[in-house]
Amino acid sequence: MKCPCGFDAAFEDCCGRFLSGKLQPQTAEELTRSRYTAYAKRREDYLEDTLHPRERTKAARGKTWAGGARSEPWARDATWDGLEIRELERGGAEDKDGVVSYSARYTLKGVSHTLEERALLEKHRGRWFYVKAEQPEQAPAVRDQLKVGRNDPCPCGSGKKHKKCCGSSQ
Repeated sequence: MKCPCGFDAAFEDCCGRFLSGKLQPQTAEELTRSRYTAYAKRREDYLEDTLHPRERTKAARGKTWAGGARSEPWARDATWDGLEIRELERGGAEDKDGVVSYSARYTLKGVSHTLEERALLEKHRGRWFYVKAEQPEQAPAVRDQLKVGRNDPCPCGSGKKHKKCCGSSQ
């Protein structure tokens, strides 16, 4: 069976090695891929085990969900459809921290969704851990055309004010 993380490898030869505990992820990308696979396989034990210990402590006190100590009901109910790693910042085997930007596609109650995140990961005692995620900044929406004000001439060309013409029904 192909690994849910998207690599063209069998689950046992890819993320399965990490979820079974046989090996530890050596890079931030491997940890991110294996955590995605844990969501797809509903392995909350792995999600909790790979959550940074300081974040796990916060989650246990109920101060933060922190992305995995106890997965949200929607995450458990979703069908995970694919992972795309968009950008890596640091996170190699010799690094102490890293950032992995990714898109995760999932279906919930028959509706397709995309989750965009920047995962912040750190090495602690030689092992990679998930710390938290940030939502990427989105550019503000920009109009192609100017907004028609209520007192501006109606764009239909009638010569009336917009509020007395086409804008009266809005």
